Amino acid sequence: MPSRHEPDSPFFARQRWHYRDVIIVMSVITVSQFVSLEGLTTVTGMWLWAVNNGSTALLIIVSVWSVVRWNHSRPWRTLGFDPTTALYDILWSLRSALGVVSVLALFLLLMRLSDPDVRNAASATQRAVWQGQLGGFIAVVLVATVLTPIAEELFFRGLAYGPLFRKFGGAGATVGSAILWAAAHYSGPSYASLGKTSVAFVLGLVYAEIYRRRESLVPTVVFHIVQNTTAFFIRDPHLVILVPLATVLVGLWLMSVALFHVFNRSRASATER
Repeated sequence: MPSRHEPDSPFFARQRWHYRDVIIVMSVITVSQFVSLEGLTTVTGMWLWAVNNGSTALLIIVSVWSVVRWNHSRPWRTLGFDPTTALYDILWSLRSALGVVSVLALFLLLMRLSDPDVRNAASATQRAVWQGQLGGFIAVVLVATVLTPIAEELFFRGLAYGPLFRKFGGAGATVGSAILWAAAHYSGPSYASLGKTSVAFVLGLVYAEIYRRRESLVPTVVFHIVQNTTAFFIRDPHLVILVPLATVLVGLWLMSVALFHVFNRSRASATER
């Protein structure tokens, strides 16, 4: 398709891959879904779930890298992983993401503390699932909170955004990439699926705008990792996980704020010299 909106940004102007490349990766993802095991949950087998979903995530990462490498000699930098700005982007996004999820965790904690049934209940189901399976649990956490976010950001923002931008402009690319990401989270006609898809669409809009403004995938990957990590642990309906989670989140947020301030000051001093 002809380009109607050539980006002003040199970063997006360098991204010369096409819809063909997006379709190639989508085809690889579709085929991988046919060969992957269905009905797997962490309850039925943690290691099996981690291997199955981790293999899919790695396949997406390799596929995106391959089609971008076909067009560019430095695929990671072209996609938005610039080592010269990575540290600043990490600290900036950690400060923002941890601040948001800390407020959310504290709000949920206060809400659940007001319920006497929650305070007196024990999270027996969660402990029964994890007990004696530390290795499998760590593998599940790494796949769900690190590998999957990296794979999704590479495809839905890194690969799909550029061709959508050249065809529909910045707003169209933001909405289009969010629709693709939301569609990937649709799991059938149910209220739970509708809610999950709606949240994915809103977050997709936010992540796409962050990617456009920062011209880097590092912030969206960090946001996505923090989001998945918080969602993974916050599912505990009681306080066994929520109390330490909220404490850790607030502590990490304060540390990220301090580190970002120190880094900014040192960078400003280096610039003045």
